Amino acid sequence: MQVAAYAHRPHDVVTQIETSQDYDTNQILLILVRGNLFRSADAGVSWQRLTYGLDVKLASSLTDLTLSSSSNTGQEEFFLASNHNGIFRSQDLGSTWTKFDPGLASLEIQHIEAAQGENRFVLASDVTGRVYQLAANSERWETTLEIKNGEIAAIDISWPTEALKAVGTKDGRLWLAKGDAKDWVQRSVTDELNSDEMLATLELYAEEPTSITLLVGTTGGRVLKSTDDGNSWTVIGDTLTGSVADIEVVAPADIQKTPSILISTTENGLFSLTADGQWQAQQNGLKTDPQAQEMGEPNFGDLEISPDGQMLFMAGFDGFFRSTNQGQNWESLETLARDTIVSLAVSPNYVNDSTLAVASYVGHLYLSHDGGETWEITNRGLEIPRFTRTFDAVEPNYDPRRFFDIQFSPTYSIDQTIVASTLWTKLAVTHNTGKSWNLLAMPKTMRGLTIALSPDYVQDQTLFVSSEDPKIYISTNSAQDFTVVGKRPPFKGNYGSFLVISPNFKADQTLFTSGELGIYKSEDSGKNWEAITRDTQIATLGDLQIAVSPNYANDRTGSISLR
Repeated sequence: MQVAAYAHRPHDVVTQIETSQDYDTNQILLILVRGNLFRSADAGVSWQRLTYGLDVKLASSLTDLTLSSSSNTGQEEFFLASNHNGIFRSQDLGSTWTKFDPGLASLEIQHIEAAQGENRFVLASDVTGRVYQLAANSERWETTLEIKNGEIAAIDISWPTEALKAVGTKDGRLWLAKGDAKDWVQRSVTDELNSDEMLATLELYAEEPTSITLLVGTTGGRVLKSTDDGNSWTVIGDTLTGSVADIEVVAPADIQKTPSILISTTENGLFSLTADGQWQAQQNGLKTDPQAQEMGEPNFGDLEISPDGQMLFMAGFDGFFRSTNQGQNWESLETLARDTIVSLAVSPNYVNDSTLAVASYVGHLYLSHDGGETWEITNRGLEIPRFTRTFDAVEPNYDPRRFFDIQFSPTYSIDQTIVASTLWTKLAVTHNTGKSWNLLAMPKTMRGLTIALSPDYVQDQTLFVSSEDPKIYISTNSAQDFTVVGKRPPFKGNYGSFLVISPNFKADQTLFTSGELGIYKSEDSGKNWEAITRDTQIATLGDLQIAVSPNYANDRTGSISLR
């Protein structure tokens, strides 16, 4: 296992992985990356973000993902949980999604799990402690259990039958029920836990049709096993470092053989249980990152196995890992391409200069002077040593040039100025149409910088900067210095709030920004802000982009879109 030498920029934090039941033929994977949904149809080599039908309040609000497949109907259904918008369902391998929340008492869903058997059967749980089930032919969720005290840590359904379902809370209490029954039996592993140990995950599997084995993984790096419906427990294997993040059981091709037990741990990745009952590390190629520990995040999480048991996939803070030889070796696969466009700007003089500017996710800024027919990289002054202050080589995954926003000066035809923002503290500014760039630092460490330049920039050299931080900054000397001009409400998400300026700013001093209540407006150059969409549907939409008409002074027109 390798340890990254630099803080991961970018870090495509993968939290959930699901394979199609027909993976052997279609190679389809779905993953959650920082709360966003992606699909691969080539075993993880390339990815497409999926958004159609996902009407979510925040782009990062997706929490859990599961696949239900029925051997009776041949139907594959993906179910997606959100901590703001309930549950979504897809019946076309993730291409389109529909809201699927009839019967839910809360739209804050944390866990969702489905059986892979003869009939569809799905369990879900919300933040209030309710557990819901979706039976084979039902189109409505039914409350099957309510846990009044204690946070639900995990839910599961046994395979290859739907003979048993289980719910576990962090304090070690368990509820078990058979089939679609509502009569739950309470069990516990609390007495088996150490004083600082909690239940982290659980797994059910059937060694025989009438014999269900229950496995519980703990935050103390242990796995407990019960073969008598949770009445007694034994520890299997030795104690590992970190929490047990996931447990998977691989059914043997020969039914006379014992299933293979694999686990992932938050600190070290994959372990398999040997014949003599010990955990064997299988970590060659897995990468940990010091930044995970700094942020209190796990290095590894969800473990997924292809239906034939040959391919393994691991979710990590450092990205997406794949093994083609049952975990003996791992490779890291890119989930978000470096050249993904994160910001596009059109020259205010486009009718004459046909100029466009693009900021990629990591590494490059691009300019086109022919309306997008051809593009050139414009990176002079943005070389990596100017960011790292060293000539030491940097791995591609740790390139510090992660971009967020790019904007032309409204008076670009005169001042030739373009401004771009990068991770944490830097603005990149050119005054010569991108021939060279200067790096300028913000007064404090921030991320997700968005930029708005004054319509009279050539005269007043004024620009505003917003970020994840509530403060709004102003510079009146072309980003040489910044001061705090005002504050807006805190903004949740991986990006800063969107920021736009009135084309008539010199007269009306008006700015707009996005936030938890939709759109906020300032009429005093950013000093004070009012939520102008507080009592409208827009207030529920979340992560917004805003545009205002070039003729705003007369038509008072604006538009919004979901980011």
